[in-house]
Amino acid sequence: MAMKHCPDCGENYSDTYRRCPFCEEMAAMKRKRGGVRNRENRKQGGHRLSRQEPGVLSPLLIITIIVLGLLLVYLLFGDAIGSGKDRNPAQSTPSSSSVAPVEPDISGDSSGEAPAEPVTPDPVNPAGLPENLTMSSTDFTMKVGDTPVKLNASGGSGSYLWYSEDEGIASVDENGNVVAVSAGTVNVYAYDANGKGTCIVRVKGDGVPNTGSVASGGEHKLNREDMTLAKGERFQLKLSGVTTAPVWSSSNTAVATVTGDGTVTAVGSGTATVTVSWDGASLSCIVRVK
Repeated sequence: MAMKHCPDCGENYSDTYRRCPFCEEMAAMKRKRGGVRNRENRKQGGHRLSRQEPGVLSPLLIITIIVLGLLLVYLLFGDAIGSGKDRNPAQSTPSSSSVAPVEPDISGDSSGEAPAEPVTPDPVNPAGLPENLTMSSTDFTMKVGDTPVKLNASGGSGSYLWYSEDEGIASVDENGNVVAVSAGTVNVYAYDANGKGTCIVRVKGDGVPNTGSVASGGEHKLNREDMTLAKGERFQLKLSGVTTAPVWSSSNTAVATVTGDGTVTAVGSGTATVTVSWDGASLSCIVRVK
């Protein structure tokens, strides 16, 4: 058996082979590798074609993820979001410092209504109240410097207020004690929410009678010390024994007014004191208006 030399690969081979077995083996290997590459290329080409086809599951998957995310947010924060929407700043609960405490109802009244409070009369004008109280004295005379006179009232609530129409003539305290201050005549009242009682207090100054005293012009007096008028009626008070110009005044102009010449006009129901003053002295007249 003789050997041949291949001019392509440079290998020696038996002359029993028509062609160089080494070159054929190399060619077979090249063909095999080429087939593998062709199959891979075909696979890659098919993959590229599948990518270009529109996907059906991708949008559904995205929508599903979004819905699940919203559901998760609601489960975690739904209560906080709902309470925030329901809260109205304009109707927020006021602070405890601005809310008045509610007192418990101990009156036994199940209606829930507060008991009616008694009506308190005007402390500066009890003359307009009805005359329905009984006084321990309705008219008395005292001198400046005398011991206070104690007045009592009955027939009302039992709890009374006291009032003097002219504190410059006679004052009265909360217990009904009357103190003479200066010469003159004044009404002193005891009253409650429903009515009043009246006492006329006549004050003499230093033992001089209220109806006359010595001043410029000698003895002086008023023509009336107590009178009753109908509403709208007039009466002129006159002061005698005085040479200086007197000054007239009314303790309650809603009941009676007086002019500079002493003319009294009845205005409204009640009692008022008309006072005339001169040279540090004064006299008074009680005016009752029906």
